[in-house]
Amino acid sequence: MLKFGTGLTYNQITNNLTSQAATMVTNGVPNDVINNLDPLGLIVFIPICDLFVYPGLRKVGINFTPIKRITAGFFTGSAAMVWAAVVQHYIYKVCFALGDNASGGLSNLCGYTSD
Repeated sequence: MLKFGTGLTYNQITNNLTSQAATMVTNGVPNDVINNLDPLGLIVFIPICDLFVYPGLRKVGINFTPIKRITAGFFTGSAAMVWAAVVQHYIYKVCFALGDNASGGLSNLCGYTSD
Protein backbone atom coordinates (compact mmCIF):
# COMPACT_ATOMS: atom_id res chain seq x y z
CA MET A 1 0.00 0.00 0.00
CA LEU A 2 2.88 2.36 0.78
CA LYS A 3 4.37 1.84 -2.69
CA PHE A 4 1.00 2.50 -4.33
CA GLY A 5 0.52 5.77 -2.46
CA THR A 6 3.97 7.13 -3.19
CA GLY A 7 4.08 5.74 -6.73
CA LEU A 8 0.81 7.41 -7.65
CA THR A 9 2.02 10.89 -6.81
CA TYR A 10 5.58 10.32 -8.04
CA ASN A 11 4.47 9.07 -11.46
CA GLN A 12 2.47 12.25 -11.96
CA ILE A 13 5.77 14.10 -12.46
CA THR A 14 6.87 11.97 -15.39
CA ASN A 15 3.47 11.59 -17.06
CA ASN A 16 0.60 13.95 -16.42
CA LEU A 17 2.51 17.00 -15.23
CA THR A 18 4.83 16.88 -18.26
CA SER A 19 1.87 16.79 -20.64
CA GLN A 20 0.18 19.47 -18.54
CA ALA A 21 3.24 21.67 -18.97
CA ALA A 22 3.08 21.06 -22.73
CA THR A 23 -0.32 22.74 -22.89
CA MET A 24 0.73 25.85 -21.01
CA VAL A 25 2.68 28.86 -22.22
CA THR A 26 6.23 28.37 -20.93
CA ASN A 27 7.96 31.21 -22.80
CA GLY A 28 10.59 28.99 -24.40
CA VAL A 29 11.26 26.67 -21.47
CA PRO A 30 10.85 23.04 -22.61
CA ASN A 31 8.09 21.12 -20.86
CA ASP A 32 10.53 18.30 -20.03
CA VAL A 33 12.14 20.57 -17.44
CA ILE A 34 9.30 19.55 -15.07
CA ASN A 35 11.09 16.19 -14.63
CA ASN A 36 14.07 18.02 -13.13
CA LEU A 37 12.02 19.72 -10.43
CA ASP A 38 11.81 16.57 -8.28
CA PRO A 39 15.56 16.03 -7.73
CA LEU A 40 16.08 19.79 -7.41
CA GLY A 41 13.34 19.99 -4.78
CA LEU A 42 14.86 17.09 -2.86
CA ILE A 43 18.32 18.67 -2.91
CA VAL A 44 16.91 21.96 -1.60
CA PHE A 45 14.20 20.92 0.87
CA ILE A 46 15.76 17.91 2.63
CA PRO A 47 18.61 19.97 4.16
CA ILE A 48 16.18 22.77 5.03
CA CYS A 49 13.92 20.31 6.88
CA ASP A 50 16.82 18.49 8.58
CA LEU A 51 18.64 21.64 9.68
CA PHE A 52 15.82 24.06 10.46
CA VAL A 53 12.27 22.67 10.42
CA TYR A 54 12.65 19.48 12.49
CA PRO A 55 14.96 21.00 15.14
CA GLY A 56 12.63 24.01 15.37
CA LEU A 57 9.65 21.72 15.93
CA ARG A 58 11.58 19.79 18.61
CA LYS A 59 12.36 23.06 20.43
CA VAL A 60 8.65 23.91 20.46
CA GLY A 61 7.89 20.46 21.87
CA ILE A 62 6.66 18.68 18.74
CA ASN A 63 8.56 15.46 18.20
CA PHE A 64 8.31 14.74 14.48
CA THR A 65 8.89 10.97 14.41
CA PRO A 66 9.50 9.08 11.14
CA ILE A 67 5.85 7.94 10.98
CA LYS A 68 4.71 11.55 11.32
CA ARG A 69 7.15 12.55 8.57
CA ILE A 70 5.72 9.87 6.27
CA THR A 71 2.19 11.02 7.08
CA ALA A 72 3.12 14.63 6.35
CA GLY A 73 4.66 13.47 3.07
CA PHE A 74 1.42 11.72 2.10
CA PHE A 75 -0.58 14.84 2.90
CA THR A 76 1.85 16.95 0.88
CA GLY A 77 1.55 14.54 -2.06
CA SER A 78 -2.23 14.62 -1.76
CA ALA A 79 -2.23 18.41 -1.76
CA ALA A 80 -0.01 18.37 -4.85
CA MET A 81 -2.48 16.05 -6.62
CA VAL A 82 -5.36 18.39 -5.75
CA TRP A 83 -3.35 21.36 -7.02
CA ALA A 84 -2.60 19.54 -10.30
CA ALA A 85 -6.30 18.71 -10.70
CA VAL A 86 -7.26 22.37 -10.23
CA VAL A 87 -4.64 23.48 -12.76
CA GLN A 88 -5.88 20.83 -15.21
CA HIS A 89 -9.44 22.08 -14.72
CA TYR A 90 -8.35 25.58 -15.73
CA ILE A 91 -6.44 24.21 -18.72
CA TYR A 92 -9.59 22.42 -19.89
CA LYS A 93 -11.62 25.57 -19.25
CA VAL A 94 -9.26 27.70 -21.39
CA CYS A 95 -9.08 25.05 -24.14
CA PHE A 96 -12.87 24.80 -24.26
CA ALA A 97 -13.20 28.59 -24.38
CA LEU A 98 -10.73 28.79 -27.27
CA GLY A 99 -12.50 26.10 -29.27
CA ASP A 100 -11.67 26.29 -32.98
CA ASN A 101 -10.97 30.03 -32.82
CA ALA A 102 -7.44 29.78 -31.44
CA SER A 103 -5.26 32.56 -32.76
CA GLY A 104 -2.41 34.85 -31.86
CA GLY A 105 -0.15 34.03 -28.93
CA LEU A 106 -2.47 31.31 -27.72
CA SER A 107 -2.44 29.40 -31.01
CA ASN A 108 -0.19 26.64 -29.72
CA LEU A 109 -2.04 26.36 -26.41
CA CYS A 110 -4.04 23.14 -26.01
CA GLY A 111 -2.50 21.58 -29.09
CA TYR A 112 -3.91 24.10 -31.58
CA THR A 113 -1.66 25.18 -34.42
CA SER A 114 -2.08 28.18 -36.64
CA ASP A 115 -2.56 27.26 -40.30
